[in-house]
Amino acid sequence: MKQIIKSATVYKADFGIKQEALADKLQASVFQECPPTRMRSWGFVPVADGDHLVLPFKNGFAFRVRIDEKQIPASVINQKVNEAAERIKELDNRTPGKKERAEIKDEVLMELAKQAFPRTAIITCFYQQTTGYLIVPTTSKKLADIIVTSLVHAAGSVKTETIHVSDVKHGLTTRLQAWANGNDDAFGVFQPCAEAALKQGERKINIKMGSLRGAETGIKEALAASFEVMSMGFTHDGETEFRLTHDFKLKGIECSHTDSEDEEEVSFYSQATLEVDAVSSIITDLVEMIGHGKDAQSTEAHPANP
Repeated sequence: MKQIIKSATVYKADFGIKQEALADKLQASVFQECPPTRMRSWGFVPVADGDHLVLPFKNGFAFRVRIDEKQIPASVINQKVNEAAERIKELDNRTPGKKERAEIKDEVLMELAKQAFPRTAIITCFYQQTTGYLIVPTTSKKLADIIVTSLVHAAGSVKTETIHVSDVKHGLTTRLQAWANGNDDAFGVFQPCAEAALKQGERKINIKMGSLRGAETGIKEALAASFEVMSMGFTHDGETEFRLTHDFKLKGIECSHTDSEDEEEVSFYSQATLEVDAVSSIITDLVEMIGHGKDAQSTEAHPANP
């Protein structure tokens, strides 16, 4: 089985109900095809190849969200709105105000939506009960917000919080500087991989090479010029590689221990258990490393209404 968690936005969550009750609640919000005049449709679909909306694995469960969204270029929308506004000006000898232009835009979107085809995203999410981590395998804030909002609306009793570590950029930058100056323990249990992205204003530096030590001189010069770390690659426990971004998201996750020569023998249950354990362990250790434990905070998430 191919790896199922390749990126992650992680929340703290409290469902407050059992898996069986959650499945019943999600049943009322299953995915429905996007109506002709709507731009977006979302809902819950069965996990893996079965018909279960909630599928358990060791110490947790998974659920899957499908999001269909029609893509219409902003330039096309603006052109149609301007054309409609110009017609009103010619016929009524007046210029539509802000409120009327907004109404015109809504009408334009409804008409354009009838001709547009939706783009589909299907995302399998994971909840680990022992840690309370809700793992949403995307780094797109828009998709993550839609998923969390859909879950809260469907289940009702779910409480979600964003895992917040103050000033990730500063934390990584300070540790990279210590590491470049010879402190091999600067990143705790994490080992830097051969990849880093730094930024200072509009200036950017991307480092990709066989060993980050080979770029040590360049790293020192960049840090001396007030560059800050935007993302870095790490190895965790000698098995899982990933990139940590400045907004505390994981990208490019590669769990070596999930590889199998006989992929058909690897079940969703075992695959999910291994990968969720790996990601959860990374998050816990990152909060400890960057947030120093006591400094790590949890704040309520307020996702955008989809």
